[in-house]
Amino acid sequence: MINIDSKLYKMALEEAQRTGKTVEQIIKEQGLVTLEDYVEDLAQTVDNIINSRTDLVDAYYNGEERWAQSLLVCLVMKETKGRAHPQRVNELIDLKLKKWI
Repeated sequence: MINIDSKLYKMALEEAQRTGKTVEQIIKEQGLVTLEDYVEDLAQTVDNIINSRTDLVDAYYNGEERWAQSLLVCLVMKETKGRAHPQRVNELIDLKLKKWI
């Protein structure tokens, strides 16, 4: 079974209806799997974003936690082209920022 979120599944379903292929074929051909199964890749992406945006890390520790963390999540989602689960990204960022101290 392939792990895919509802947004990506909907895209695959529409493509499958249009082309006559199965949803699973579309998912594999277009690489629509989420990054949930690739935790190391996602963690590395989070690390890269945190390391490159020390201004947001500073803001996080200077009382703007929610704002800074939201921007970091957005940057990770942009980097992964929306293939990461925002909740998982949020958890990883929270974990990394708590270790940053």
